[in-house]
Amino acid sequence: MSKIVYSYINAEEKAQAALNAAKKCLELWIDDAVIKTLSEDVIAKAEKTISTIGPKNEKPLTEELNRIERLRDNAFRSAVNYLESISILPGYEHIDMAEELLNIMIPDGIGFLSESYIAETAILNQRIGILTSEELKQTVETLNFAPWINAIERTNNDFLQSLDKRNDVRVARTGATSKSVTSLNLSIKALWATVEAKKGNENAVAVFSDFFTAMTSARSRRSRKNNPTSPETPDTPTE
Repeated sequence: MSKIVYSYINAEEKAQAALNAAKKCLELWIDDAVIKTLSEDVIAKAEKTISTIGPKNEKPLTEELNRIERLRDNAFRSAVNYLESISILPGYEHIDMAEELLNIMIPDGIGFLSESYIAETAILNQRIGILTSEELKQTVETLNFAPWINAIERTNNDFLQSLDKRNDVRVARTGATSKSVTSLNLSIKALWATVEAKKGNENAVAVFSDFFTAMTSARSRRSRKNNPTSPETPDTPTE
């Protein structure tokens, strides 16, 4: 006896397969009040799930985030360039101060600017905290370095706000899809059980045929992921 196992089918494929199955049920058994009600419920929940999946609205936010990150990196590089220039300025009386700040800003170079968002931000926050400390206040004033620190701090704050905004959109979309899929699963289960009980397993398999296609596809993807160098043997529906 064939059964559907849909827990590992991705949300979009599951919703589309559910739509097709429910529509077939309505075509075949429109006079069956129970099947009709359950089918309409599946259709409504599948359509809702599809609406939460896309289109994704993160691309413009990611582009803006990358733009602000470039500004943040440029602000930091500009500050380093300023300190490096005065640290080698012949006759400049505060070379030691410039070198002190350089050692704080780039003890290991500027390679961290190519790190992940989280890693780079953590390092910048640490450097900003030191540069704005009371202990370095006089040094910063003497070198007229405050505008560079302000630029780094401002662009870093702008970046964090942009990152939060992008992440909020991502979390909201993912959360809505997850909640919708949970509800859809219950409706699919109810419709399958009812069709199988009233119309037989063979008819249930026929109207839910797209689920078996999706199940095979999902299993194939999992097989390739777990055994990328092994020959793939397609799975068959669970009996």
